[in-house]
Amino acid sequence: MTTLDKVLPAHAKPAVILFFSGILVVVLLALFPHWLPMDEKGKTVPMTTAVQFVMLAFGAFILFLSNAKAATIARSEVFTAGMIAVVSIFGIAWMSDTFVKANQGFLVDNIKVMVEYAPWTFALAMFAVSAFVKSQAATLTIMVPFGLALGLTPHQLLAIMPSCYAYFFFAFYPSDLAAINMDRSGTTRIGKYLLNHSFMMPGLIGVGVSTVAAYALTHFYF
Repeated sequence: MTTLDKVLPAHAKPAVILFFSGILVVVLLALFPHWLPMDEKGKTVPMTTAVQFVMLAFGAFILFLSNAKAATIARSEVFTAGMIAVVSIFGIAWMSDTFVKANQGFLVDNIKVMVEYAPWTFALAMFAVSAFVKSQAATLTIMVPFGLALGLTPHQLLAIMPSCYAYFFFAFYPSDLAAINMDRSGTTRIGKYLLNHSFMMPGLIGVGVSTVAAYALTHFYF
């Protein structure tokens, strides 16, 4: 088994099968939530927690199968890039949430007129926050209450919700870094000017079309 003239070990194929098996288990748990285990209080374990223990378990299975050394994995480029990105994301998310909450009154007073005149402009603000926060959940947690305080209706917020996906704008999200590190062909890359990377055009087209379509559909139905 080879890829770009690099011979892969015999356990590479079973490891990939195990990885996708873990993803399949996560999908099944999401489709059938009654399969989720209960905690000591009798409550269903949250899906986010289930994803963690399922993938960690399958990661352990892959380690046992391949006899890989944990220390070797910790020194790999993908692991290092991922850990740096995780720390960056958590730090930026906390900082952004703290900043918005501490200055919400000032921001509402200065942005309210613009949003009342053109509600769609709030999508630009949501996109900008998402580009730095690197989390759709964190972006919505920060911006939805902010949008409601500005007077936007739930329908308007629903219409611009696709704009909360801006992970790709600065290419240091874990999946972006993983794609760059794993692509031995060199075609997936961060450009010389940082913003001219491989994810920019597909990301802008996808988010732009999705937001416009959602905005049009929401206005049509509501």
